[in-house]
Amino acid sequence: MLDALSPVADDEREESRRILVSGFLGRDEERARAVSAAGLEGVVDADIPGSLFPLVARGALGGALFHTPNVYDFPVCVHLARLLGGDATWVHEGRRVDFRRLWRDRRSNMLRLPGIVACARDRRVIANLVDVARHWSADRYNHDP
Repeated sequence: MLDALSPVADDEREESRRILVSGFLGRDEERARAVSAAGLEGVVDADIPGSLFPLVARGALGGALFHTPNVYDFPVCVHLARLLGGDATWVHEGRRVDFRRLWRDRRSNMLRLPGIVACARDRRVIANLVDVARHWSADRYNHDP
């Protein structure tokens, strides 16, 4: 999949503070507003024209805040962030994301990472996202508080 992306020259790369917020089951917009209130620009899937991957590669998106991302396409986002100097972190643990812990979401029939994950090209953005989301529920189907 990465080979299909057109190369982006360093001088063409943007440094967006736009962060995709996804997977919060009916609360994406509310969570995006919280990201915006923290000095970033939270956006939801409907605000993203096309695939997340070229937008992250070009810098049109600075990253994403996902609730229990699936393991089918999320690894591409992590790989792009790491190639560009960023990373992905579990917000409740502050630990770098790995793919050793998975769970089968029987409602959607998908394998997922547990909890909320902040993924960004800039590690300072990750720290900001961790601060915003650390008190949100890690349970996909129970979003309180």
